[in-house]
Amino acid sequence: MTGLRVEVCTTVAEFARLETEWDHLLDRSKSRSIFLSWGWLFPWWSHFGGARELRLILVRESSGRLVGIAPLLVNREGLAGTLRVIRFLGTEAVSSDYLDFIVDAGLEQDVAAAIWESLTASASSWDWIQLTDLLDSSVVLSRVRPLALARNYECDVSIGQTCPYLVLPASRDGYWQALKIAMRNNLRRKRKHLDAAGAVFGTAETVEVMPTALEEFYRIHALRWKSKGLTGNFLDPRVRGFHGQATALLAPKGRMRLYWVRLGERTVAMIYALEFKDVLSNYQTGFDPVPPDSSVPENKYSPGMVLIGHCLEDGIDRGKSEFDFLRGPETYKFNWTRTYRHTYELTLVSPTNLRARARFWSLLAERRGKAAIKRLMGRTPGPNPWLPKNDA
Repeated sequence: MTGLRVEVCTTVAEFARLETEWDHLLDRSKSRSIFLSWGWLFPWWSHFGGARELRLILVRESSGRLVGIAPLLVNREGLAGTLRVIRFLGTEAVSSDYLDFIVDAGLEQDVAAAIWESLTASASSWDWIQLTDLLDSSVVLSRVRPLALARNYECDVSIGQTCPYLVLPASRDGYWQALKIAMRNNLRRKRKHLDAAGAVFGTAETVEVMPTALEEFYRIHALRWKSKGLTGNFLDPRVRGFHGQATALLAPKGRMRLYWVRLGERTVAMIYALEFKDVLSNYQTGFDPVPPDSSVPENKYSPGMVLIGHCLEDGIDRGKSEFDFLRGPETYKFNWTRTYRHTYELTLVSPTNLRARARFWSLLAERRGKAAIKRLMGRTPGPNPWLPKNDA
């Protein structure tokens, strides 16, 4: 496709003006990731950008229509900040999954080529590219990686996170039938115990109630971590500031919900959920580890488990086709599903940057050594389809 032009956005003021164009492009793209929305990444930059250099690569048609975004930054890392690394926005502190370039559907190849040309033209300003949380179908892996290999860039793709997900049926009946008999009976029994105790289920989704509900979620989340002798990251003021700003931006667009279950005035479990297009995502969960009735064990009620079931039913009722548990292979997730996807990390180094190449090969040797140890311990997440056959 001819007539594409590239701009590089480097200021917060420019970033702020992109909101409408950005989200319209994301709506038109094939991506289903809420973590690529302006309402997620702009607050992230506001709270975690710090001394990093903002580098949003924008691709426009000759008419001015925005058809591509590479949401990037440059960070100085290594000894005395000697390594200039290009990364995605959103990769610190808040667990953003499924990052990628944002591209108008059908223009992936042309837009990827335009972004890649912009990156290589500015190669003297960075040492390597390290992009994480990529799906194997991402524009970066499917379109940009071949362009880099064609120019003899050093290239490594490693497995990142395991992300369980559940394909939702069209009806609640289909959902119940899909559950294993033991899980179905267990869930019904626990729901019956909660109902008998007077449980009330609800959802916070409007801007007016969301700040109060978010504070309650912080409290519930902290209770669970405190029971383990830990704190969790919601105690960090920057993290709370980020979520407060993201809430104000996402909630009016119907992209955030807080599910809760209460016994009287006491909140016993909450789910921080994000949604985009046909996907409902379980971003964080929290529950009170003290059972509603101190005379019986907590697992008789399992309010967190029951609330997930309630959340799934709500997603089905509203026409969602997928419930994403997001990163982490926790056991409770696989009580609900056996399907999962991996994310990947791509590292690229220019063939002419000898210093960066040396650092890259040292890192690669260390990474593959750790992977070999994990395989020996039986902890590998599975074969990496991106490795050459002789390296698999």
